[in-house]
Amino acid sequence: MSGVVPVVPLRSSNGTETECTSPSRKVVVAVPVRTTLPTTEITAAAVAPVEDRRTGAQDGGGSGEGGDGGTQENLDADPDIPATAGHPGGTTAIAELTSVTETTESPATPRIEIIDHPRNVSLTVADHTDTTVDLAVDADNSESWTIHRSTSSGFSPDSGNQVASISSGGAQTYTDTGLTQGKIYYYKAVATNPAGSTATSEVSQTTNGPAPTFGSLTVVDDSGDGHADAFDCDFTRGGSDEDHLEIRGSIDNGSSFSQLGTDQTPDTTQYTTPEQDDGQEYVLKVTAVYPDTESDSGTLTRTTDPRDLSQDDITPVDTSVEDQLRIPNPGVADYGDYRGQLRVTNSGDAYGSDVVVAYDGADLVFTGLPDGEKFDLQGRHETEHVNGVWAGVSAITLLPQPGDVQVASIQATQATITWDDTADNEDDILIERRREYADGFGAYEEVVVKAANATQHVDDTIVPGVTYQWRVSNRTEHVVSRATTAQATSNSIRPSNAAPIWVVGRSRHTQCRYTAHTAYRRLPPARPQRQRPRTGHDPSPERRGLGLRCLHRRPRSGVARWQAPPHRPTR
Repeated sequence: MSGVVPVVPLRSSNGTETECTSPSRKVVVAVPVRTTLPTTEITAAAVAPVEDRRTGAQDGGGSGEGGDGGTQENLDADPDIPATAGHPGGTTAIAELTSVTETTESPATPRIEIIDHPRNVSLTVADHTDTTVDLAVDADNSESWTIHRSTSSGFSPDSGNQVASISSGGAQTYTDTGLTQGKIYYYKAVATNPAGSTATSEVSQTTNGPAPTFGSLTVVDDSGDGHADAFDCDFTRGGSDEDHLEIRGSIDNGSSFSQLGTDQTPDTTQYTTPEQDDGQEYVLKVTAVYPDTESDSGTLTRTTDPRDLSQDDITPVDTSVEDQLRIPNPGVADYGDYRGQLRVTNSGDAYGSDVVVAYDGADLVFTGLPDGEKFDLQGRHETEHVNGVWAGVSAITLLPQPGDVQVASIQATQATITWDDTADNEDDILIERRREYADGFGAYEEVVVKAANATQHVDDTIVPGVTYQWRVSNRTEHVVSRATTAQATSNSIRPSNAAPIWVVGRSRHTQCRYTAHTAYRRLPPARPQRQRPRTGHDPSPERRGLGLRCLHRRPRSGVARWQAPPHRPTR
């Protein structure tokens, strides 16, 4: 301790020890006063001043009346004793002697003890449970303790928040009981001695919150759609002061959790979560939420079902683009991917050419496929944890029709048909033709089958003066792709301004005459019996490449008539 401690003047009547206090310390002064005097009579008083950080006594002197040897000391604390010359205040000893025996002795040494406030105060939490907190205190110079508690930080200790009083100083312990589970408490302790009081720093402690018990966890189909993607949870609370319970799930193997569903009252024992992601693995736990803390149960791990696709989920397959097939994104899952595979139908090959898209991504598109080929396709939903079942369908790639089909040239009995080769996988090319009649075009009839990659055909089976259309088709075993020419009319044999040419032919029963456009046959007289009219007769048949035209009449007995010959289509 540096400097001089201010001391209040003291006076003692008989003792050798007294005390005084400064504003921050307690000072105890012990002043044994022994006087050594010659055998003379002393009438004056001996004065000895006492100052802080000094030892020893000053001998007094003077004269007085003698008597028997003896000493009397008076050291009462009297602040009213004035300072005298050479003695600026302090502790003054006054001795009155009546008889003195001459003695020689060394002066006694006064003793000064300074008592400070409690120092080195400390407060620590030794232990705690769900309803108790164990505290330990310690300090120098303490004679007693008070313990204070609050639920708010930064409080000031006073009688309103005092929870305990300890009558002993130094190192002590205290257990605070009857506390709320899962709540934070703040503590301070105050050490006291005659010099004053000193408070410790604030410490805090949260009581334990007992954890719930997670009994069982089941993946269930809560919506009745045949797909299990919700969790049925059974659990039991562990404490008595919970605010509520929560079901929490993790999709990153327990690194982070989020609440599944809503808060549950503390006495709830069963809860079914809302539907979760399809085919996702979840780590679940039950969390008890207390006023100032949380407590978790153990964890359980389950995986929701993937989506099992149906044929309706992967149809219709888009075949409108050459060399590719497109399966629509099924759009039924909310997590994971869709995988598609294909193989040539009836090939016996394994499925391959995998295409994978996100559950909310694009369609599954297979490219680089041959034209007009039939494929088996399958698709499924899958995640990193589980796979769904395959759904299958078949589809045929687009076989493009021949391009730019036209009649390059046409004469009376011959036409040249050309086209562009547009396919890369055709088996052959079919050429068909139809002709125009008075009431419209007839049906297409096969003319010829050309080899794959052909681009031209010369048709020499047409007749003069007839309008035709040709159709050219790429073909595979699975599909036919057709393209049609514009109409084209073959040239007539005779000039347009020439007279009809008659050709007459006879037989035993029939006389015929022909022109370039007509042919008639003379029938023999009909028999007496009545004949039914012919039906379904083609009024414009072909015969030997010549157009035949006639009237259909009911036969009359003995009367000759003209009738067209039977229909024999020309191939």
